[in-house]
Amino acid sequence: PDHSGLSVLDRVKQDPRLRHIPVHVISAEDYSQTAYAMGAIGYLLKPVKRDELVTALRGLEHRLGTRLRRVLIVEDDPVQLDSLKKLIGMQNVETIGETTAADCLARLRAETAHQPLIDAIESISDAFVLFDSEQRIVLFNSRFKYFWAGSRARIGSGTRLAEIKRLSKSTGLVVEEQRSSRDDNLLYRLSDGRWVQVSERPTREGGLVILYTDITEVKLSETLRREQALA
Repeated sequence: PDHSGLSVLDRVKQDPRLRHIPVHVISAEDYSQTAYAMGAIGYLLKPVKRDELVTALRGLEHRLGTRLRRVLIVEDDPVQLDSLKKLIGMQNVETIGETTAADCLARLRAETAHQPLIDAIESISDAFVLFDSEQRIVLFNSRFKYFWAGSRARIGSGTRLAEIKRLSKSTGLVVEEQRSSRDDNLLYRLSDGRWVQVSERPTREGGLVILYTDITEVKLSETLRREQALA
């Protein structure tokens, strides 16, 4: 970063609510000693290759003893920001971009405030995704992300519901669609043979919560009962 970027690092590490967040710096200038002294967990000089970024992130996971789920990238050049998101993009890792220091700090504080909610949705056994009033993704859990692990689709914050539905068909993730005879919920057969039930619930703010429940065993039991009845 420039000195403004270092000031962001300093503000993050001075804030009791944010100081636990690991910061890895990528810069065209060598301010590594200063950055490390201020609490950076890693430092790379531009230009960087994807392998270097992946190695850096894996190193973060090893040091933190946990798997990374989300990476926030701060870059004021939109073209470089997009390139970094594509370079860092890995299976089961969501990349989020901000172009200003103010937006970066605002997002970090908002994410920290939402952490109890994030922990709660991670504990849900179903795949969970929350949309805002414009049907854009706000939050989702790792089980929802897992659905897309075998596809090349890039699903993340801001992705619209219509695009998710389109991608579910175009990527071959959903191979069959039915309506439940009991409650009119949608049922999807996935490319790996699993069945999921889709339950939608509106929020007070005009948004939408969607749960994807694995009902594979239920469908197999129904099929077995039909075969036994016909035998």
